[in-house]
Amino acid sequence: AEQAGQPGAEKTGAPERYERFNLPDGTDYPVPLMEAFSELSRAMNLSQQDAQTMLERLIPQLETRLAPIAAAHQKAQEAARAKQVADWAQAVRDDKEIGGEGLQETLAVARRAVSAFGGEELKKVLKESGFGNHPAFVRAFFRAGKLISEDSLVGGSPGVAGSDDIAARMYPNEARQRS
Repeated sequence: AEQAGQPGAEKTGAPERYERFNLPDGTDYPVPLMEAFSELSRAMNLSQQDAQTMLERLIPQLETRLAPIAAAHQKAQEAARAKQVADWAQAVRDDKEIGGEGLQETLAVARRAVSAFGGEELKKVLKESGFGNHPAFVRAFFRAGKLISEDSLVGGSPGVAGSDDIAARMYPNEARQRS
Protein backbone atom coordinates (compact mmCIF):
# COMPACT_ATOMS: atom_id res chain seq x y z
CA ALA A 1 0.00 0.00 0.00
CA GLU A 2 1.18 3.44 -0.80
CA GLN A 3 1.83 5.77 2.10
CA ALA A 4 0.12 9.15 2.24
CA GLY A 5 2.53 11.94 1.48
CA GLN A 6 4.57 9.93 -1.00
CA PRO A 7 4.58 11.05 -4.61
CA GLY A 8 1.70 9.49 -6.58
CA ALA A 9 -0.11 8.38 -3.44
CA GLU A 10 -3.91 8.79 -3.44
CA LYS A 11 -5.59 10.27 -0.42
CA THR A 12 -7.61 7.64 1.41
CA GLY A 13 -10.24 8.15 4.06
CA ALA A 14 -12.98 10.72 4.32
CA PRO A 15 -12.88 13.71 2.02
CA GLU A 16 -13.40 17.18 3.44
CA ARG A 17 -16.79 17.22 1.75
CA TYR A 18 -18.52 14.31 0.04
CA GLU A 19 -19.72 14.68 -3.51
CA ARG A 20 -23.38 14.00 -4.17
CA PHE A 21 -24.12 10.32 -3.61
CA ASN A 22 -25.68 8.31 -6.42
CA LEU A 23 -29.09 7.00 -5.42
CA PRO A 24 -31.14 4.44 -7.34
CA ASP A 25 -33.71 5.91 -9.73
CA GLY A 26 -36.87 6.97 -7.94
CA THR A 27 -35.08 7.12 -4.59
CA ASP A 28 -34.90 10.46 -2.88
CA TYR A 29 -33.97 11.05 0.71
CA PRO A 30 -34.41 14.30 2.61
CA VAL A 31 -31.36 16.55 2.74
CA PRO A 32 -31.02 16.27 6.55
CA LEU A 33 -30.89 12.46 6.28
CA MET A 34 -28.17 12.62 3.62
CA GLU A 35 -26.25 15.17 5.70
CA ALA A 36 -26.43 12.83 8.71
CA PHE A 37 -25.19 9.97 6.51
CA SER A 38 -22.28 12.14 5.34
CA GLU A 39 -21.38 13.06 8.92
CA LEU A 40 -21.46 9.41 9.96
CA SER A 41 -19.34 8.42 6.96
CA ARG A 42 -16.84 11.17 7.77
CA ALA A 43 -16.69 10.03 11.43
CA MET A 44 -15.96 6.51 10.17
CA ASN A 45 -13.29 8.00 7.86
CA LEU A 46 -14.89 6.43 4.76
CA SER A 47 -13.71 7.46 1.34
CA GLN A 48 -16.26 8.67 -1.21
CA GLN A 49 -16.34 5.20 -2.80
CA ASP A 50 -16.62 3.35 0.52
CA ALA A 51 -19.45 5.66 1.64
CA GLN A 52 -21.21 5.12 -1.70
CA THR A 53 -20.88 1.34 -1.33
CA MET A 54 -22.20 1.45 2.22
CA LEU A 55 -25.17 3.60 1.10
CA GLU A 56 -25.97 1.18 -1.74
CA ARG A 57 -26.01 -1.69 0.75
CA LEU A 58 -28.06 0.27 3.28
CA ILE A 59 -30.79 1.48 0.91
CA PRO A 60 -32.65 -1.85 0.65
CA GLN A 61 -32.49 -2.27 4.43
CA LEU A 62 -33.59 1.32 5.02
CA GLU A 63 -36.52 0.99 2.66
CA THR A 64 -37.60 -2.31 4.22
CA ARG A 65 -37.40 -0.95 7.76
CA LEU A 66 -38.63 2.58 7.04
CA ALA A 67 -41.65 1.62 4.92
CA PRO A 68 -43.82 0.50 7.86
CA ILE A 69 -42.73 3.53 9.90
CA ALA A 70 -43.57 5.88 7.01
CA ALA A 71 -46.94 4.16 6.47
CA ALA A 72 -47.80 4.47 10.17
CA HIS A 73 -46.75 8.12 10.15
CA GLN A 74 -48.89 8.83 7.10
CA LYS A 75 -51.86 7.04 8.70
CA ALA A 76 -51.44 9.11 11.86
CA GLN A 77 -51.30 12.33 9.82
CA GLU A 78 -54.47 11.37 7.93
CA ALA A 79 -56.26 10.57 11.20
CA ALA A 80 -55.18 13.89 12.71
CA ARG A 81 -56.37 15.73 9.59
CA ALA A 82 -59.74 13.93 9.67
CA LYS A 83 -60.13 14.84 13.35
CA GLN A 84 -59.30 18.49 12.60
CA VAL A 85 -61.93 18.64 9.83
CA ALA A 86 -64.51 16.98 12.12
CA ASP A 87 -63.66 19.46 14.90
CA TRP A 88 -64.20 22.35 12.46
CA ALA A 89 -67.59 20.92 11.43
CA GLN A 90 -68.59 20.64 15.10
CA ALA A 91 -67.48 24.22 15.72
CA VAL A 92 -69.74 25.33 12.85
CA ARG A 93 -72.68 23.41 14.32
CA ASP A 94 -72.04 24.97 17.75
CA ASP A 95 -71.52 28.53 16.47
CA LYS A 96 -74.25 30.97 17.56
CA GLU A 97 -74.23 32.94 14.29
CA ILE A 98 -73.98 30.20 11.69
CA GLY A 99 -74.89 26.96 13.48
CA GLY A 100 -77.67 25.68 15.61
CA GLU A 101 -81.19 25.48 14.22
CA GLY A 102 -80.31 27.72 11.27
CA LEU A 103 -77.42 25.51 10.14
CA GLN A 104 -79.11 24.11 7.04
CA GLU A 105 -80.10 27.61 5.86
CA THR A 106 -76.57 28.84 6.59
CA LEU A 107 -75.04 26.05 4.53
CA ALA A 108 -77.45 26.63 1.64
CA VAL A 109 -76.64 30.37 1.57
CA ALA A 110 -72.89 29.67 1.85
CA ARG A 111 -73.07 27.12 -1.01
CA ARG A 112 -74.75 29.70 -3.24
CA ALA A 113 -71.93 32.15 -2.51
CA VAL A 114 -69.26 29.51 -3.22
CA SER A 115 -71.00 28.71 -6.54
CA ALA A 116 -71.35 32.39 -7.44
CA PHE A 117 -67.78 33.40 -6.60
CA GLY A 118 -65.68 30.28 -7.07
CA GLY A 119 -67.62 27.69 -9.01
CA GLU A 120 -66.70 24.04 -9.29
CA GLU A 121 -62.97 24.58 -8.83
CA LEU A 122 -63.43 26.29 -5.47
CA LYS A 123 -65.93 23.64 -4.36
CA LYS A 124 -63.36 20.97 -5.16
CA VAL A 125 -60.57 22.77 -3.28
CA LEU A 126 -62.76 23.34 -0.22
CA LYS A 127 -63.83 19.71 -0.17
CA GLU A 128 -60.37 18.20 -0.73
CA SER A 129 -58.67 20.48 1.79
CA GLY A 130 -61.42 20.21 4.40
CA PHE A 131 -61.58 23.99 4.63
CA GLY A 132 -65.23 23.82 3.55
CA ASN A 133 -65.87 22.82 7.18
CA HIS A 134 -63.78 25.60 8.72
CA PRO A 135 -65.95 28.06 10.67
CA ALA A 136 -64.20 31.11 9.20
CA PHE A 137 -64.85 29.93 5.63
CA VAL A 138 -68.47 28.98 6.34
CA ARG A 139 -69.07 32.32 8.07
CA ALA A 140 -67.44 34.32 5.26
CA PHE A 141 -69.39 32.57 2.51
CA PHE A 142 -72.62 32.77 4.52
CA ARG A 143 -72.19 36.53 4.88
CA ALA A 144 -71.31 36.87 1.20
CA GLY A 145 -74.30 34.74 0.29
CA LYS A 146 -76.60 36.98 2.30
CA LEU A 147 -75.28 40.00 0.40
CA ILE A 148 -76.03 38.44 -2.97
CA SER A 149 -79.39 36.95 -2.01
CA GLU A 150 -82.37 37.99 -4.06
CA ASP A 151 -84.13 41.09 -2.81
CA SER A 152 -87.63 40.71 -1.47
CA LEU A 153 -90.48 43.16 -1.73
CA VAL A 154 -91.24 45.27 1.24
CA GLY A 155 -94.97 45.72 1.74
CA GLY A 156 -96.25 49.30 1.84
CA SER A 157 -99.39 50.89 3.13
CA PRO A 158 -102.35 50.97 0.81
CA GLY A 159 -103.14 54.27 -0.88
CA VAL A 160 -106.47 56.04 -0.81
CA ALA A 161 -108.82 53.41 -2.11
CA GLY A 162 -110.83 54.23 -5.16
CA SER A 163 -109.21 57.60 -5.65
CA ASP A 164 -108.70 58.78 -9.20
CA ASP A 165 -106.56 61.64 -7.97
CA ILE A 166 -102.93 60.81 -8.80
CA ALA A 167 -101.70 63.22 -6.14
CA ALA A 168 -103.88 61.49 -3.56
CA ARG A 169 -102.46 58.12 -4.54
CA MET A 170 -98.87 59.42 -4.47
CA TYR A 171 -99.30 61.37 -1.26
CA PRO A 172 -102.08 59.64 0.71
CA ASN A 173 -101.38 61.49 3.96
CA GLU A 174 -101.77 64.84 2.22
CA ALA A 175 -105.09 63.78 0.71
CA ARG A 176 -106.47 62.78 4.11
CA GLN A 177 -105.52 66.09 5.65
CA ARG A 178 -107.39 67.99 2.91
CA SER A 179 -110.60 66.09 3.58
